[in-house]
Amino acid sequence: MKNDKATNNLIQNGDFEKTQNTQWMYSLTGNPIEVSEEEHEGKNSYVEIKTTQSIFQRTRFQPNDSGTITLSIRGMLPVIVSVMDASLADPAVYWSGEATPDNSNEWKVETLAFALGDKLGSDLSLHFQAKWDQNADATVDIDNIKIESEAGAAINHGDFENGATSWTDSLTGSAIQTSDEDVVEKNHFARIHPTESIFQRHAFKSNQSGTIKGKLRGVLGATVAILDASTPDAKPYWSTNIAGSHTDFTEFTADFNLGDVDGQDLCLHFQADYHQNPDEYVDIDDVSMTINQ
Repeated sequence: MKNDKATNNLIQNGDFEKTQNTQWMYSLTGNPIEVSEEEHEGKNSYVEIKTTQSIFQRTRFQPNDSGTITLSIRGMLPVIVSVMDASLADPAVYWSGEATPDNSNEWKVETLAFALGDKLGSDLSLHFQAKWDQNADATVDIDNIKIESEAGAAINHGDFENGATSWTDSLTGSAIQTSDEDVVEKNHFARIHPTESIFQRHAFKSNQSGTIKGKLRGVLGATVAILDASTPDAKPYWSTNIAGSHTDFTEFTADFNLGDVDGQDLCLHFQADYHQNPDEYVDIDDVSMTINQ
């Protein structure tokens, strides 16, 4: 069952057409899954899961996220769809639903609505497990998996309390250096020197809007942008400048509204303004992003 790839999908390789699989893992063991091919209006790849077996993909869910999970399903077994920890022996489950095929050779499209709470783990996944069946040969086929998030915070570790987790610097892929200081208690933040930058990848959608908030301190200001991390020299899809010269952390708010977004590796990017003194800096902290419905 072949569909056009959705541009707003938060899942990578949800149609399984890339059979050299690096995104999907099998049964929480860390091994690549096996996919099957068949002739059905052209070659189509999908995943076959046997009773009690599972597949998962690490996915950036956020506290209080809500939205829909859509998949094509066929075969004999229902599938338990969950948002859960990926790396724990006894993983916490933050949401689950069930998709049921028609016990036939025909594909069926199922859509499940999900809503998450405000306390989530740090290594999350979208997990599909075939239900138990006394017939050990019973299987279910899954294809065309898509997540659409409706609203909610959309930045991981924006307070930098876990150091550089989820952030990289200057579009090189290196971990940024974060600093700490005593302000009531230990506080972590990102310090950026002239023309240096930090960014975090996010699956922005065409015509999406939202609000970016944070705190800024230092002589330098910063340019906040949404751009393609693989082509950083290209024109940003959106950008704005936050003025500097703040001796204390000062809150900023920036509303964005995107047009057509055709990049495949999008990110939220902060770049420090130029200054002739390379020792000047801007400190960034408590970054958050809310996506409008």
